[in-house]
Formats: sequence, C-alpha cells, structure tokens
Amino acid sequence: MSNAKTIGILGGMGPQASCELYRLVNEKSCLAGRAAHNADFPHLLLNSLPVPDLIRDRDAEQKTVAMARDGAFALQRAGATDILMSCNTMHLFQKTITEGLNTRFHSLIDIVATSMKTARKVLLLGSSTTIEAGLYQKALKKQGILYQEPSDALRNQSVDVILATIGQNLMPHMVTAYTETVLQEARNDPEIDTIGLVCTELPLAFPPKLKDFCLISSLNEAANYVVSLHFGR
Repeated sequence: MSNAKTIGILGGMGPQASCELYRLVNEKSCLAGRAAHNADFPHLLLNSLPVPDLIRDRDAEQKTVAMARDGAFALQRAGATDILMSCNTMHLFQKTITEGLNTRFHSLIDIVATSMKTARKVLLLGSSTTIEAGLYQKALKKQGILYQEPSDALRNQSVDVILATIGQNLMPHMVTAYTETVLQEARNDPEIDTIGLVCTELPLAFPPKLKDFCLISSLNEAANYVVSLHFGR
C-alpha cells in the first residue's frame, strides 16, 4: 500500500535521463512486487525544463537557475509533496533553487553518496562542472569515503559522451572507447573498486555491469529512492 505521496521530478536536464528515470521507476515498482495495477504506481509530476546547457558553458547560469527555481515552485503549486532533481550538476545551485520552498526537497547528491558507503574507493565520472565544483567530493568526505577524480582527458571524454547522449547521436565506437578509457584509469589505482556515474546521462551510455568493479549509477539510485518514497522505506 502506498503512502500517497506526490513526487515531483525536476527534469529535462537532460531530457533523455528524465525519460529513463520515469521508465526505471515504473520498472522497479513492478520488480518490487508491489505494483500490479495502475493505482499501485507512484504519483509522479515531471517538469521537463529546456534550460540552457551548463556542461561546457556557464554563461547562461543565471537564466538556468531561475528556470529551475520556477520549475520547483511550479511542482509545489501542482501538489508535489516531495521533489527530486534528476540532474547532478544543478545541485550546485540547490540552495537558490529551493529557498522558500515548502515542499520536501531530496538531494540526489546525498542519495547517491549514501549508496557508495561500502566502497573502498570511487572513481567519479560526471560533467566538468560537477567534478570541478566538488559536489560529490564534499559529500563523500563527510562519509569518510575515498574517491578519485577523473583525469582531464577522461573528464573531457565524459563531456563528449554526455552531450552526444543528450543529442541522441552517441555512436557505438564512442561508447567502446569511453569504456576502455574508464577501465584503464580505474585499474591504474588498485584501491578503486567502484565507478560512480555522477551524471544522469552517463548510465545511458555505459554498460550496465563491469567486470571487477561495482557500478553506481546516479540515475538508478534516483529511481530506487523514488520507489522507496512511494512504498515506504
């Protein structure tokens, strides 16, 4: 039996990840064995925002943050009891986006960082802005979790993959080359046992499993959390 929450998803950053989040939530609701009829599934409100891209260029930051803030309050007015943002990078502006918001806001950064608590050491993969801002580094330090930032080359390659995924022009050879680079970098440090996909687009361009490494997807963890909110922890 659900706890009658209305969960708002502040998405569209990018749109492919938001679509996959919706699919994952429905899939996981069924796999949990608790959703067999329409009335069993979570009540979701998806606000897909066509915000300017901050992955490469932060010149439009003010406009993007204003749109995200307006989007969060629109979800509140629509009746959302809880809100998640399906983009890691935008959590850099969480305080501004949620200031004055009465609806409960759940930080994706905290959700994903908590899921990494059993890791020995995490190789972080995300947008340049997420990595440079230290969003996950700060969260992991609080929990005493070791991490490794990607090299500049891997960081740039991650951005190329993210943008290609958003534009739906990701080619198989790009996926192969990216995966090989990630594995090589992870194997350079014997302490690394976990790879963290801390951009919600990256799980769409990455194998679901990797030999010798635990793979933690921020998109997957977001879906798990939404399902737990709906059915109760």
